[in-house]
Amino acid sequence: MAPTSVHTLVIADDHVLTRDGLRGLVASMGGFDIVGEAENGLEAISIIKQTQPDLAILDLKMPYTNGAEAYLEIRRWSPRTKVVILTGLSSPALFRELRDSGIDGLFLKTGGVGPLKEALLGILEGSKIIAADIEMLISQADDMPALTRRELQILQGIARGETNAAIAGRLGISRKTVDSHRTSLMAKLDVHSTATLLARAIRDGLIDTGDTG
Repeated sequence: MAPTSVHTLVIADDHVLTRDGLRGLVASMGGFDIVGEAENGLEAISIIKQTQPDLAILDLKMPYTNGAEAYLEIRRWSPRTKVVILTGLSSPALFRELRDSGIDGLFLKTGGVGPLKEALLGILEGSKIIAADIEMLISQADDMPALTRRELQILQGIARGETNAAIAGRLGISRKTVDSHRTSLMAKLDVHSTATLLARAIRDGLIDTGDTG
């Protein structure tokens, strides 16, 4: 079914080829006006805050602020924007957190173009769609410790090598609060050092270190 109206769209991905591919995809569908493109999470938040688009397609792994963190900010500044995460990463716990936070769409870059086209139209009509392969990954997270959104944010900061002070400043909380969450993370994951915390988090898919997002 051809779209009957023009929808505004922002694309955010740090890989030029992916942005080019998404641009071509929506051009083939018709009915989209790309009002901005971003190559990192902070730029995506800024553009979406300014343009208030109908739809945003975000990479999960981007510089400065990842797609999951950007989504939470976008929801705050542009609540009417439908947000889709399109990623090459495999992170069951992050996928579970995004699903539970109300993300509109979750898809792997290895999926087919046809289903993605159909899903984007459904999402614009109000559906929340998670690809079947991601649903399978999320089911694997059921046996993992449940972390809060704040704990995941702090864990991502630790993985980036940020100090407690830097994490506190970025999230607008005290260093004492960061310390408390770090202690909670270690208790939940049953580890006793930062190195083993990161090793366990990588093993369980709580954070990602790959180059492809």
